[in-house]
Amino acid sequence: MPKRELFICFDQARDPASNLLRETELFSKVDSGALPEVARFWVNSECLVRGEARSSKYGWYREDIAAKMKIRVLTRSTGGGVVFHDEGNLNWSFFFRNDGPFPSPKAAFDMGSKYIVKALAARGVDARFSPPNRIDVSGRKVSGMAARFTARTVLVHGTLLITSDLGKLNALCIPPSGCPPVSNLTEWTKEIDAAGVVDSVSAVLKDSGFEISRVGQTGQVCSQARSRTHLIGVSSARGLKAGRVRQQITGFFSGGCLPKGRASPRSCPCSPLGPEDLHLPSASRAC
Repeated sequence: MPKRELFICFDQARDPASNLLRETELFSKVDSGALPEVARFWVNSECLVRGEARSSKYGWYREDIAAKMKIRVLTRSTGGGVVFHDEGNLNWSFFFRNDGPFPSPKAAFDMGSKYIVKALAARGVDARFSPPNRIDVSGRKVSGMAARFTARTVLVHGTLLITSDLGKLNALCIPPSGCPPVSNLTEWTKEIDAAGVVDSVSAVLKDSGFEISRVGQTGQVCSQARSRTHLIGVSSARGLKAGRVRQQITGFFSGGCLPKGRASPRSCPCSPLGPEDLHLPSASRAC
Protein backbone atom coordinates (compact mmCIF):
# COMPACT_ATOMS: atom_id res chain seq x y z
CA MET A 1 0.00 0.00 0.00
CA PRO A 2 1.58 3.36 -0.99
CA LYS A 3 2.43 5.78 1.79
CA ARG A 4 0.36 8.94 2.20
CA GLU A 5 2.30 12.12 1.55
CA LEU A 6 2.20 14.57 4.47
CA PHE A 7 3.59 18.07 4.89
CA ILE A 8 4.55 19.09 8.43
CA CYS A 9 4.51 22.78 9.31
CA PHE A 10 5.78 24.31 12.57
CA ASP A 11 4.68 27.92 12.25
CA GLN A 12 6.65 30.54 14.18
CA ALA A 13 4.19 33.43 13.70
CA ARG A 14 2.36 34.44 16.89
CA ASP A 15 -0.40 36.69 15.52
CA PRO A 16 -3.74 34.97 16.27
CA ALA A 17 -5.65 36.46 13.31
CA SER A 18 -2.99 35.45 10.79
CA ASN A 19 -2.66 32.00 12.32
CA LEU A 20 -6.41 31.36 12.15
CA LEU A 21 -6.54 32.60 8.58
CA ARG A 22 -3.83 30.09 7.71
CA GLU A 23 -6.10 27.32 8.99
CA THR A 24 -8.76 28.29 6.45
CA GLU A 25 -6.20 28.66 3.67
CA LEU A 26 -4.65 25.27 4.34
CA PHE A 27 -8.07 23.63 4.45
CA SER A 28 -8.87 25.10 1.05
CA LYS A 29 -5.53 24.02 -0.43
CA VAL A 30 -5.88 20.44 0.82
CA ASP A 31 -9.54 20.31 -0.23
CA SER A 32 -8.71 21.47 -3.77
CA GLY A 33 -5.78 19.05 -4.10
CA ALA A 34 -3.16 21.82 -4.31
CA LEU A 35 -1.52 20.40 -1.17
CA PRO A 36 -1.25 16.86 0.19
CA GLU A 37 -2.31 16.11 3.73
CA VAL A 38 -0.85 18.52 6.30
CA ALA A 39 0.06 18.45 9.99
CA ARG A 40 0.49 21.96 11.37
CA PHE A 41 1.77 23.13 14.76
CA TRP A 42 1.43 26.75 15.86
CA VAL A 43 1.46 29.04 18.87
CA ASN A 44 -0.65 32.15 19.44
CA SER A 45 -0.01 35.17 21.59
CA GLU A 46 -2.62 35.67 24.32
CA CYS A 47 -6.21 35.57 23.05
CA LEU A 48 -9.56 33.79 23.23
CA VAL A 49 -10.78 31.78 20.23
CA ARG A 50 -14.46 30.90 19.87
CA GLY A 51 -16.41 28.61 17.56
CA GLU A 52 -18.52 29.98 14.72
CA ALA A 53 -21.82 29.64 16.59
CA ARG A 54 -22.61 29.84 20.30
CA SER A 55 -24.33 26.76 21.71
CA SER A 56 -25.52 25.71 25.15
CA LYS A 57 -23.62 22.43 24.63
CA TYR A 58 -20.28 24.22 24.70
CA GLY A 59 -18.52 26.50 27.11
CA TRP A 60 -18.22 30.25 26.71
CA TYR A 61 -16.16 33.06 28.24
CA ARG A 62 -16.64 35.85 30.76
CA GLU A 63 -17.06 38.79 28.44
CA ASP A 64 -16.70 41.43 31.15
CA ILE A 65 -13.39 39.99 32.36
CA ALA A 66 -12.07 39.63 28.81
CA ALA A 67 -12.92 43.26 28.11
CA LYS A 68 -11.31 44.43 31.36
CA MET A 69 -8.15 42.43 30.64
CA LYS A 70 -8.19 43.60 26.99
CA ILE A 71 -8.00 40.03 25.70
CA ARG A 72 -8.57 39.66 21.96
CA VAL A 73 -11.50 37.44 20.96
CA LEU A 74 -11.36 35.76 17.55
CA THR A 75 -13.57 33.32 15.66
CA ARG A 76 -12.34 30.12 14.04
CA SER A 77 -13.90 28.20 11.16
CA THR A 78 -14.81 25.16 13.27
CA GLY A 79 -17.50 24.67 15.89
CA GLY A 80 -17.27 24.26 19.64
CA GLY A 81 -16.84 26.66 22.53
CA VAL A 82 -14.15 29.11 23.62
CA VAL A 83 -10.51 28.29 24.30
CA PHE A 84 -7.70 30.37 25.79
CA HIS A 85 -4.44 30.59 23.84
CA ASP A 86 -1.09 31.86 25.06
CA GLU A 87 2.53 30.99 24.36
CA GLY A 88 2.43 28.10 26.82
CA ASN A 89 -0.17 26.35 24.66
CA LEU A 90 0.72 24.41 21.50
CA ASN A 91 -1.99 24.30 18.82
CA TRP A 92 -2.03 21.34 16.47
CA SER A 93 -4.00 20.83 13.24
CA PHE A 94 -4.41 17.79 11.00
CA PHE A 95 -5.75 18.29 7.47
CA PHE A 96 -6.55 14.81 6.16
CA ARG A 97 -8.05 13.62 2.89
CA ASN A 98 -11.53 12.13 3.15
CA ASP A 99 -12.41 9.53 0.52
CA GLY A 100 -15.68 8.38 2.04
CA PRO A 101 -18.82 9.86 3.62
CA PHE A 102 -18.75 12.52 6.31
CA PRO A 103 -17.15 11.01 9.44
CA SER A 104 -19.04 11.23 12.69
CA PRO A 105 -17.72 13.84 15.13
CA LYS A 106 -16.47 11.06 17.44
CA ALA A 107 -14.65 9.37 14.55
CA ALA A 108 -13.06 12.67 13.49
CA PHE A 109 -11.86 13.49 17.00
CA ASP A 110 -10.62 9.94 17.54
CA MET A 111 -8.74 10.17 14.23
CA GLY A 112 -6.97 13.38 15.21
CA SER A 113 -6.34 12.69 18.88
CA LYS A 114 -4.68 9.28 18.44
CA TYR A 115 -1.47 10.80 17.10
CA ILE A 116 -1.28 13.25 20.01
CA VAL A 117 -2.03 10.51 22.55
CA LYS A 118 0.69 8.24 21.12
CA ALA A 119 3.19 11.09 21.04
CA LEU A 120 2.50 11.94 24.69
CA ALA A 121 2.88 8.26 25.62
CA ALA A 122 6.34 8.33 24.03
CA ARG A 123 7.17 11.19 26.41
CA GLY A 124 5.92 9.29 29.47
CA VAL A 125 2.46 10.88 29.74
CA ASP A 126 -0.55 8.52 29.91
CA ALA A 127 -3.10 10.56 27.93
CA ARG A 128 -6.49 9.34 26.69
CA PHE A 129 -9.12 10.49 24.20
CA SER A 130 -12.24 11.43 26.16
CA PRO A 131 -15.37 11.80 24.00
CA PRO A 132 -16.71 13.96 22.70
CA ASN A 133 -13.67 16.19 22.07
CA ARG A 134 -11.04 16.14 24.83
CA ILE A 135 -7.69 14.62 25.63
CA ASP A 136 -7.35 13.95 29.37
CA VAL A 137 -4.52 12.89 31.67
CA SER A 138 -5.45 11.40 35.05
CA GLY A 139 -8.93 12.92 34.87
CA ARG A 140 -7.72 16.40 33.89
CA LYS A 141 -8.17 18.09 30.53
CA VAL A 142 -4.99 18.95 28.60
CA SER A 143 -6.50 19.38 25.13
CA GLY A 144 -9.80 20.43 23.58
CA MET A 145 -10.64 19.76 19.94
CA ALA A 146 -12.84 21.08 17.15
CA ALA A 147 -13.37 19.85 13.59
CA ARG A 148 -14.60 20.69 10.12
CA PHE A 149 -15.08 18.39 7.14
CA THR A 150 -16.23 18.23 3.55
CA ALA A 151 -16.64 15.29 1.19
CA ARG A 152 -12.89 15.53 0.47
CA THR A 153 -11.15 16.90 3.57
CA VAL A 154 -11.20 16.55 7.36
CA LEU A 155 -9.69 19.19 9.66
CA VAL A 156 -9.24 18.28 13.31
CA HIS A 157 -7.41 20.82 15.43
CA GLY A 158 -6.87 21.28 19.12
CA THR A 159 -4.98 22.85 21.98
CA LEU A 160 -2.26 21.26 24.10
CA LEU A 161 -1.56 22.85 27.47
CA ILE A 162 2.15 22.71 28.27
CA THR A 163 2.96 25.77 30.41
CA SER A 164 -0.15 27.85 29.87
CA ASP A 165 -1.32 30.48 32.38
CA LEU A 166 -4.10 28.46 33.99
CA GLY A 167 -5.02 31.32 36.29
CA LYS A 168 -6.02 33.46 33.32
CA LEU A 169 -7.61 30.50 31.54
CA ASN A 170 -9.86 29.70 34.50
CA ALA A 171 -10.72 33.36 35.06
CA LEU A 172 -11.76 33.84 31.44
CA CYS A 173 -13.32 30.55 30.33
CA ILE A 174 -16.66 29.06 31.35
CA PRO A 175 -16.35 25.28 30.83
CA PRO A 176 -19.23 23.17 29.53
CA SER A 177 -21.13 20.94 31.91
CA GLY A 178 -19.17 17.84 32.89
CA CYS A 179 -15.79 19.18 31.83
CA PRO A 180 -12.96 18.23 34.21
CA PRO A 181 -10.43 20.77 35.50
CA VAL A 182 -7.53 21.69 33.23
CA SER A 183 -3.84 21.03 33.82
CA ASN A 184 -0.54 21.64 32.07
CA LEU A 185 1.50 18.70 30.85
CA THR A 186 4.37 19.87 33.02
CA GLU A 187 2.38 18.54 35.97
CA TRP A 188 3.37 15.03 34.82
CA THR A 189 6.75 15.69 33.22
CA LYS A 190 9.07 18.67 33.37
CA GLU A 191 10.94 17.40 30.31
CA ILE A 192 8.44 18.62 27.75
CA ASP A 193 8.20 21.62 25.46
CA ALA A 194 6.54 22.51 22.17
CA ALA A 195 9.48 21.50 19.98
CA GLY A 196 9.77 18.14 21.69
CA VAL A 197 6.06 17.44 21.22
CA VAL A 198 6.33 18.30 17.50
CA ASP A 199 9.25 15.87 17.19
CA SER A 200 7.26 13.13 18.93
CA VAL A 201 4.10 13.65 16.84
CA SER A 202 6.22 13.67 13.66
CA ALA A 203 7.74 10.33 14.63
CA VAL A 204 4.29 8.86 15.35
CA LEU A 205 2.98 10.04 11.97
CA LYS A 206 5.96 8.51 10.19
CA ASP A 207 5.49 5.21 12.05
CA SER A 208 1.78 5.32 11.09
CA GLY A 209 2.60 5.14 7.39
CA PHE A 210 2.89 8.75 6.29
CA GLU A 211 5.69 9.85 4.01
CA ILE A 212 6.88 13.02 5.71
CA SER A 213 7.92 16.10 3.74
CA ARG A 214 9.16 18.94 5.97
CA VAL A 215 8.95 22.33 4.31
CA GLY A 216 9.90 25.85 5.30
CA GLN A 217 10.22 29.55 4.60
CA THR A 218 6.95 31.44 4.76
CA GLY A 219 6.10 33.23 1.52
CA GLN A 220 8.00 30.79 -0.72
CA VAL A 221 5.96 27.68 -0.08
CA CYS A 222 2.74 28.76 -1.85
CA SER A 223 4.46 28.73 -5.24
CA GLN A 224 6.20 25.48 -4.38
CA ALA A 225 2.92 23.94 -3.22
CA ARG A 226 1.17 24.73 -6.52
CA SER A 227 3.58 22.59 -8.50
CA ARG A 228 4.78 20.35 -5.66
CA THR A 229 7.89 19.55 -7.63
CA HIS A 230 10.49 20.10 -4.93
CA LEU A 231 10.97 21.25 -1.36
CA ILE A 232 12.85 24.24 -0.06
CA GLY A 233 15.31 24.91 2.73
CA VAL A 234 14.71 25.32 6.41
CA SER A 235 15.79 27.88 8.98
CA SER A 236 16.71 27.69 12.63
CA ALA A 237 13.93 27.73 15.20
CA ARG A 238 13.33 30.72 17.43
CA GLY A 239 11.84 31.00 20.90
CA LEU A 240 10.58 27.42 21.38
CA LYS A 241 13.63 25.58 22.82
CA ALA A 242 13.95 23.87 19.48
CA GLY A 243 17.31 22.18 19.98
CA ARG A 244 15.77 18.79 19.30
CA VAL A 245 14.00 19.89 16.14
CA ARG A 246 16.25 18.72 13.35
CA GLN A 247 14.63 20.91 10.72
CA GLN A 248 12.68 24.12 11.18
CA ILE A 249 9.14 24.11 9.94
CA THR A 250 7.46 27.41 9.24
CA GLY A 251 4.14 28.56 7.82
CA PHE A 252 2.82 28.21 4.31
CA PHE A 253 1.17 31.57 3.89
CA SER A 254 1.73 35.24 4.60
CA GLY A 255 -0.73 36.82 7.01
CA GLY A 256 -3.58 39.26 6.51
CA CYS A 257 -5.37 41.73 8.75
CA LEU A 258 -8.86 40.93 9.92
CA PRO A 259 -11.62 43.30 11.02
CA LYS A 260 -13.14 43.05 14.48
CA GLY A 261 -11.07 40.02 15.42
CA ARG A 262 -12.69 37.64 12.93
CA ALA A 263 -10.41 35.10 11.31
CA SER A 264 -12.52 34.20 8.31
CA PRO A 265 -11.69 35.05 4.69
CA ARG A 266 -15.36 35.84 4.12
CA SER A 267 -14.85 39.00 6.17
CA CYS A 268 -11.21 39.73 5.44
CA PRO A 269 -10.58 42.50 2.90
CA CYS A 270 -6.86 41.82 2.63
CA SER A 271 -6.50 38.05 2.67
CA PRO A 272 -3.30 36.95 0.92
CA LEU A 273 -5.51 34.77 -1.27
CA GLY A 274 -8.41 36.13 -3.29
CA PRO A 275 -11.91 34.63 -3.07
CA GLU A 276 -11.33 32.81 -6.35
CA ASP A 277 -8.32 31.04 -4.80
CA LEU A 278 -10.02 29.87 -1.62
CA HIS A 279 -12.51 27.41 -3.16
CA LEU A 280 -14.48 27.26 0.06
CA PRO A 281 -16.84 24.28 -0.27
CA SER A 282 -20.53 24.95 -0.12
CA ALA A 283 -21.20 21.61 1.59
CA SER A 284 -19.18 21.46 4.78
CA ARG A 285 -19.78 20.62 8.41
CA ALA A 286 -18.20 22.01 11.56
CA CYS A 287 -18.25 20.51 15.04
